[in-house]
Amino acid sequence: MKNTKKIKMILIVTCIVLVIAIIGFGVFKVIDKSNKDRRERRQREREIVKSFETFKDAAMSFGEDSVDYRSWIKDDINADNIHSYDGWVLSLNSMTSSVDEMEKASKLLKKNCVNKKYSNKDVQEKCDSFMEAYEEVINTYVVDVEDFNTKIAEIKEKTKNEELKEYELKYEKVDINKDNVFSEIIMEDVEEETIE
Repeated sequence: MKNTKKIKMILIVTCIVLVIAIIGFGVFKVIDKSNKDRRERRQREREIVKSFETFKDAAMSFGEDSVDYRSWIKDDINADNIHSYDGWVLSLNSMTSSVDEMEKASKLLKKNCVNKKYSNKDVQEKCDSFMEAYEEVINTYVVDVEDFNTKIAEIKEKTKNEELKEYELKYEKVDINKDNVFSEIIMEDVEEETIE
């Protein structure tokens, strides 16, 4: 009888220890996963901040190219200035190169910012700024190239000069934030920013 009570007591204590061990292991796994998720989130946030700086530089380079194009070249594109055609194309090449660099720099940002929210205010602001600037740059580029191509088509029709070629449009308009607005840089906005 004493052995049976002893065996029951040992079984009960073993079961309790086993249950506590299982619960402890489960809690450990949850805490470990939470810490791992936190480390990954912090790493992703650092990568966003770093990528944003590279993206910003490329977007600013495009902005300078676009201002040059819109300030000096856009109004110069006409049949009387066909001799400047190579310069017009060089300007568009420079804009395209800037957009290409921006596109490379935006890969990580697209993956980690689009349709995502962050509790870190700085990271969220960078993601919001990225999406706004990305959309503006791509759409401005598309509008500028389409405008150029329209003017070249008009010149070709007027002068019958078949040597003039339309510029190859490498990108399409985007609505990265899905607000149904295809934002672009408005020249008046740029002029106001440079005056301030």
